[in-house]
Amino acid sequence: MNLQPAEAARLAEVVPSWRRGLPSVEPHCAGSLHGATLTGEASRRQLSVRIGLWLDEAGWVRQARWRPVEDPTLRGYAEAACKLLESGADPARLDGEALRHAVPGPMAGHGDRADLVACALQAALLLRGS
Repeated sequence: MNLQPAEAARLAEVVPSWRRGLPSVEPHCAGSLHGATLTGEASRRQLSVRIGLWLDEAGWVRQARWRPVEDPTLRGYAEAACKLLESGADPARLDGEALRHAVPGPMAGHGDRADLVACALQAALLLRGS
């Protein structure tokens, strides 16, 4: 797991070629997480995901975005996590199991990707002290 405060976030992030020119089917995907209150990153083997959280004054997530990754299943779980967070889900309770239930269907066979997204969220929360 890689913990990184938002102030140290990588500023110059390139959007992968597979994203250029595509319609936005993943509205929570962001080329850069610059300006996020908290960022978290988790990696396992060849997979990595970064998630940024923008918090309001009360500490609730008002905006959540994920940094592009090439694994379609990982993208699906990251997108689901951001949708849930912006709908009011408590990030401290959003674990791999909750994500697996939120994304049914063919992704269910890749449940380790849900755990990876949950780890990135937990890494962001560690920076806040939650």
